[in-house]
Amino acid sequence: MAFASIDLPEPRIGTRVHAAEQGDSDGVAIARGAAGLGGLEADWREISGRAGDTAAFLGFGYALAAARFHEARGEKVVVAVAHWLGRPAAAVAVVLLRRAGVTIGTALGDPVTQYSDALLAADAPRRLVGLALRAIAEAEGVHLFDFRRVRAESPLTPALAAMTRADAVRAEAPYADLTRAADVSTLLLEVAGAKHRRERARSRRRLAERGDLAFEVFRGEAAVGPLAEAFRVKGDWLARNGHFSRVIEDPAALALLQEAGRDPVEGASLVVARLSVGGAPAAYEVGLVRGRRFHAYLGAVVHDFAGASPGKVVMEDALGWAKAEGLETYDLLAPADRYKREWSTGAVAVRDFVAPMSWKGRLYAGPWHGTLRPALRRSLDGLPPVVRRVAARAAAALGIR
Repeated sequence: MAFASIDLPEPRIGTRVHAAEQGDSDGVAIARGAAGLGGLEADWREISGRAGDTAAFLGFGYALAAARFHEARGEKVVVAVAHWLGRPAAAVAVVLLRRAGVTIGTALGDPVTQYSDALLAADAPRRLVGLALRAIAEAEGVHLFDFRRVRAESPLTPALAAMTRADAVRAEAPYADLTRAADVSTLLLEVAGAKHRRERARSRRRLAERGDLAFEVFRGEAAVGPLAEAFRVKGDWLARNGHFSRVIEDPAALALLQEAGRDPVEGASLVVARLSVGGAPAAYEVGLVRGRRFHAYLGAVVHDFAGASPGKVVMEDALGWAKAEGLETYDLLAPADRYKREWSTGAVAVRDFVAPMSWKGRLYAGPWHGTLRPALRRSLDGLPPVVRRVAARAAAALGIR
């Protein structure tokens, strides 16, 4: 099959960070906490409306819910909005953590947020994002920025690449271009082949033997309950397989997404698709819609139906729904697992960026990011399932990502 890949520009190594000159920028406004973000609602929504469709985790409702999520954990949220030609044009939000005497800035909503990103109006210069980052660093004494899963086309990418190096952690986010074929059946035949089509048909037959199939889509406030169901089902799968998730097993993470779904303006971006068999839920596909892009956040399969592979059926139906809604891209998020590749027409490069802003940041970044954290990740992967689950939970409690 044809499979496209979008790569990142190579970052410049060892570039020193200086205070940026504003040039034709009108300056940067700094706000702190959920209350401060709330005061910037009009600016934030204006920038969001003029930005691209990849920043699914920076809609105002989601951002405000994320700020409250962090404040409940005792973490500080800082927001910078850069103005250009008299209008708000770029927004960056970070969470400040303290580790070994070092102040670290991470993405708002992490670990619930799956892409680190920034908002940038389509007609504004990209340098505004770097200006906003430096303003936060100077105002808060940030020693290090640590952003996970930054997409190639994110306005964060050139800002971070200009000031630092990319971490060794590199992945790809597969996606399906829904405009590539007239219908989803034709698209899937092209990218996945006849064997995959037979497997999906067999799954439908086996499920139909147990009852009538029903596919439903819930959005916004109506998705809040089904989202909780999907989290419970996924949590059951994690426990059965010896895995641990800082998101799925955290009630506050679920509450963040539910609050985002209740936003009066952008709440409908939260989507939960549910496949039922004989009236009983069998599988879920959870996502966030921004512009003409669907971001597939979570898939969950009820254990009693797992043998019939209902995940394939709900995903096929969700793709069909997205196509019918006029969406153009079905983003499967990183990492590029094998099953995602089977549904994809291309992929976007994704990297973790570590940007030291001081000598303290450079000292911390070297041993921790270069040696200790990768070693801990490898150690966790090699543990037996039950032990790995306990160890991963303990690591999360200590703030090890």
